[in-house]
Amino acid sequence: MACATIFLFLCCIAIYIHVLRINAELVLKNMNQSVNPCENFYDFVCGKSSTDSILTSIHNDIVNVLSDLIMEKTSEDSPEYLKKLHRYHKACMDETAPNTRAEDDLKYLFDKIGWPFLEKDKSWNGMELEWTDIALQFHKIGLPFNYFLQLSFQINITNSSKKVIYLSNPVLGTQTETLLQAFNDSNVRNYKSYMINLTRMIVTNNNNNMEGELEQVLKFEMELAKLLPLTKKQNNISSLYTAISVKDLESRYPCANWLNYLNEILTPFARIDASEIVYILEPTYFEKFCDLMTNGGSPSRVLANYAFWRAINDALLYLSKQTRETIRGIIDEADNDADKKVNRKRMCTTTVNDDMYLATSALYVQNVHNNNYSNTTAIEMMLKNIQAIFYQTIKKVGWLADETKDKILKKISQMDLLIGYPNELLDDSHLNHYYKDLDVPMNQNALKTALSLYKFRWRKEIEEFTKPFNRSDWTGVFGHVTQLDAAYSFQNAMYLSRITINPSLFDENVPNYMNYGMLGFIMGHEMAHSVSMYTRLFDEHGNLHDDDWWDAKSTEIYMNKSKCIIDKYNAYAYQNSELHTDGELTVNENSADITGLQIAYHAYLDSIKNKLEEPLLPGFEKYTRNQMFWIASGSSWCQENQASSSTESGMTADHHAPDKLRVIGTVSTLKEFSNDFNCKPVDAMNAPIKCDLW
Repeated sequence: MACATIFLFLCCIAIYIHVLRINAELVLKNMNQSVNPCENFYDFVCGKSSTDSILTSIHNDIVNVLSDLIMEKTSEDSPEYLKKLHRYHKACMDETAPNTRAEDDLKYLFDKIGWPFLEKDKSWNGMELEWTDIALQFHKIGLPFNYFLQLSFQINITNSSKKVIYLSNPVLGTQTETLLQAFNDSNVRNYKSYMINLTRMIVTNNNNNMEGELEQVLKFEMELAKLLPLTKKQNNISSLYTAISVKDLESRYPCANWLNYLNEILTPFARIDASEIVYILEPTYFEKFCDLMTNGGSPSRVLANYAFWRAINDALLYLSKQTRETIRGIIDEADNDADKKVNRKRMCTTTVNDDMYLATSALYVQNVHNNNYSNTTAIEMMLKNIQAIFYQTIKKVGWLADETKDKILKKISQMDLLIGYPNELLDDSHLNHYYKDLDVPMNQNALKTALSLYKFRWRKEIEEFTKPFNRSDWTGVFGHVTQLDAAYSFQNAMYLSRITINPSLFDENVPNYMNYGMLGFIMGHEMAHSVSMYTRLFDEHGNLHDDDWWDAKSTEIYMNKSKCIIDKYNAYAYQNSELHTDGELTVNENSADITGLQIAYHAYLDSIKNKLEEPLLPGFEKYTRNQMFWIASGSSWCQENQASSSTESGMTADHHAPDKLRVIGTVSTLKEFSNDFNCKPVDAMNAPIKCDLW
């Protein structure tokens, strides 16, 4: 018995040493230890990075595993939802589809509505159609209809127990930055060429005016682009939304018969009356759009052609191999990127994962998670520790008025922490019931299946709209396990997906400085979002309050501290270029980085109190354990080709600063980092003004 115990003990030590060595190798290969960490910490930890970041690698691995699982043959005994999942993926992967060309199916659907391009002459029977008529025609046959104005069902920001209808600006067919250029700009010309070539593959009749009509479509889309806000600076959430009854909507914005339009969308699963409150997101766009539809002189023919063009573009994934390859060649030629190859298997897996996320999540957790992931109990202990440190940090803040502080502390203590995955994903009967109304016949092509899924998802969303909202519902965010999700929602819930609890980010066999530096920082970051500029006025239940929910003095100090962070990141130029981060756009993420890393660090220190000193990773003997926390945290951001993701459009639209700036911006703000690395007052990573919130 003693020998067996000793053998088991020695085996555990051997595993522990092996894991330590692997982790050390992963971190060491990215480091450039000739760089002074106090001068440029990112280059110190990531200066030799030649691979994707840890987070990107995890996502890539998930897609690869999912592909293999989905492609495994099903049997008669397989659950029905898995059969449907398998058929959808198989249809997407089918490169031949000899008698069921998606182009023909698309053309058939368009012909049912009446696409001007398909008319043999210039006559068209839809000359009096309004934009809502066109949208409803698309919706009724199962095509996307949100091309003019986005309609969705989201949580009521003032009553988080229910969902409401939101109206917002649409996503356009190409980058807004392209559409805002002059008509003769090279990128605009390339987009126009792409439009013409793809449309010609659907329209086979001799329409001599196609190019002229598509030019009008492009000009209309460029007009829509001008209506969009240039950036979405989500710092004053009250200014982003307008709550209005349908009755008032019709009198104030007479560009549609709103009650009829909304009920046509909801039919037959729900119905509303004129007293129903809807929310307008980005009211400025809404006003300009209605003015364009009412007074802009956009002919019905142009509106119809625009909607049909967008439907073709959205359907590209499902068209024949010949069409896709032809269009791919045109895109590559325009982008000077002919060497880029589209991985069909990966694309189909990603699409199926998005469209049937509960099915893919169930498939994944039932087949993978038990062998590859750490004990959830250890994760819960770490998360609870970070929550406790966050609570104590706020409790010690001297500038917060007691009443405001109590509201924040209540919010932190009552935060719903959802880890891993819902148990319903382990029960096939739940999945079969959820997907019972989805029809995916054998040998049906991918386009028809995608349209079936589109109708199925809309039905589910409308059904959820009619029910009370439950933030831990297994069919919602918590059930989307196969996305790399760690998130905080304004309903005061933090989600930590089972995918995020990955051995690359957390392993019980490595020292705490690694776990807290990597996964602990992610936890702290998401938790810190509860007090960001965007979410601070939501209470512990997720209900939005007026600006006076915090007392005036605390609000003033908080805003000044946030302004410090904004100014700090505004000053950052990237890669010695003229590109600067937008401090106001990125302030919520930057403040969450700073606060999240700070509370993760102090939670790490708390975790090692009164415990034996943890071993250092092999090759890191010259560093302290506290320094290893910072190295672990910084190394999770290492990736090759940082500059490629920081284009001008990305820098002006992304709510996150580039990874390099997220690292150096955060550590240079925290005195704990400067103390641990003995940085001098003149060192770049020891900013004289710290800009810490708490």
